[in-house]
Order: sequence, then structure tokens, then C-alpha cells
Amino acid sequence: DGSAEIVSEMYSATFGEDHTFRCDCFDVEHDRFPYDDNTFDLVLFCEVIEHLFENPVHTLSEIHRVLKPGGAMVLTTPNVSRFDNLVTLGRGRNIYDPYHLGSPFAGSRHLREYTFAELRDLVNGCGFEIDRMRDHDIYPRRGLLHAVLNEFMNRLVSRLTSGHYRFHLFVRARKTAAPFQWRFPESIFASGHLTMYAQPRDAFAVVGENDALHFQMGWGDARRVAGRLARRAGSVGDIYLRCDKPVTDVTVTFSGGAGEIQTAHDRSSSGAFVLLGVTPFDAPAGAWTDVHVPVNADFEPGNLLHVRLAAPAGVDVCAVRAE
Repeated sequence: DGSAEIVSEMYSATFGEDHTFRCDCFDVEHDRFPYDDNTFDLVLFCEVIEHLFENPVHTLSEIHRVLKPGGAMVLTTPNVSRFDNLVTLGRGRNIYDPYHLGSPFAGSRHLREYTFAELRDLVNGCGFEIDRMRDHDIYPRRGLLHAVLNEFMNRLVSRLTSGHYRFHLFVRARKTAAPFQWRFPESIFASGHLTMYAQPRDAFAVVGENDALHFQMGWGDARRVAGRLARRAGSVGDIYLRCDKPVTDVTVTFSGGAGEIQTAHDRSSSGAFVLLGVTPFDAPAGAWTDVHVPVNADFEPGNLLHVRLAAPAGVDVCAVRAE
């Protein structure tokens, strides 16, 4: 309902205790969590991820940010490949959550459930270190036949298929010293649509960390080049940086290509494309070369800084930074 906080008063007659519980309300898929960096030893992320509409990676990034180094996230969610779903499908019925007309809670429907492998790849890919993960049946068996078939699936079939068929998935993962990695696994996100996705957050982009938010059109997949993760631009590659402070210089780290760098921005108020600087480059293969391109005084802080690479034969890029 737009409230920033929910307050609940509870009294225990058994223990003679009064408690006031305060719940902060915000959009976990889009908002910055209202807590400082490195605040919590533990975040419980239980029975939530299956309700998220489009971007669990944002939510994981904020959980990672507010956790202390070494702090743990405990994540639980239903397992989409649970034995009960296989039985339901086998009987010709649908396993998707029905529409929840009349529900007072927007988003109460399960939008996406995960397999064991998908959830592991998502959490690991985002830079957490999983120290325990398992599937577990949290509900009692529905009769002897159900119990026998369920055990058959989980003790024998799972060994043959490497699948996991128990009802729920449980993960305990820790924040390490490594930075959060914005990874969008192809098993969960449609790769064709990701080529159009750009949500710049920083004045820098490093391949393997946050490039998915900043590299937009014209890029290949990440691969290791000359000892570093890099992506190769085609004839044209676009990068967007969020620069809230004045900028005079952009450094791009290249390998194996030649061409021209342009810096520019689109003024949202006028819609005009403003060219800010141009620099040629020639970066030999097998090594990394830093190339600087100026940003003139026409740049207005708060705009997105557009870095365009024109390289007729392509070029590898591992990092770009505005200063």
C-alpha cells in the first residue's frame, strides 16, 4: 500500500513479554535496500525468490552488499523438479501456479521455480560461495505408494540422472572477499533479450563483474584473453557508464584490434546526441593496452556516458573506467 514500515505489537501471556516488530517495506527487485554496506551477519532469503517477477540478480546483489564479509545468506525455495510435480505432469495436469485473482498481495503467485542446478549456478555465478546445498522433503508422504515412489526417485533415479526430486531446495552461501558478479545464466535468462538489457550502475565496467549491466550491443561472450576475462566487440560495440560526478577522461583496456573510440551522451532533456571526445587506438594481440579518450566540458554529470568502439576487425576489451 506504499507504506515504508509495518509495525506489529505482540504480547506473550506465557512469558509475560511485550514485543514491537518493525518491518521495512521496499521493492527487493528494484530498490536499494535501506541498510548500509556490511551490516548483517545473516540474511534469510526464504520463500521469496520464486515470487520475483524479472530480476533475482538485483536482489542477490543487494543481499551481497548488506552482508558482512564472511556473512551468510540462507535461501529456501520450492524445487520445480520435485517428485510431486513429475506425478502431476504425468497425470496430464499443469504444475504452474494458478492466477491469484482477489489476492490482496501483488506478486503472491509463484512466477518462477528453480531446479537444483539452476539455483546453484545462479548463486555461484553471482559470486557467493556455497558451503551447503541440498534438496529436502518438508511435507509428509501421501500414503505408502507415494512414499515408496518418492524414495525410488531420490535414491536410484537421482543417481542415474544427477537430478534432485525432493520438495524444497535449501542453500547456505557466504560473501567472500571477491566482488559481486552480475551474471545472468542462460538457463534462467533469455540470452537474446539480454543483448538489449543495460542498467548502468557504476562509472566503470569490468568483464566478469558488472559488464552485463554496462555492455549493450555488439559484444561476444566473456572468455579469457591474455590472462584476463574479456569480451570481443564486433565492428561496433557500445558501453554505458553512470557518472554522477564530473568526468574528463575514459580509460579503455584493449587487446588485439585497432579503430576509434568515441565518448558521448544523450541529453535526456533535449534528446540530442553530444559527441564529447574521439581517440584512435591500435592494441597488439597477446597483451593489454590502456587507451585514454578525453571527455570535454560539455558532459553533464548525471547523464549516462556512452563509450562507442569502432573496430572494423573487432577488438577485445576487459575494462573501461571514467575519471
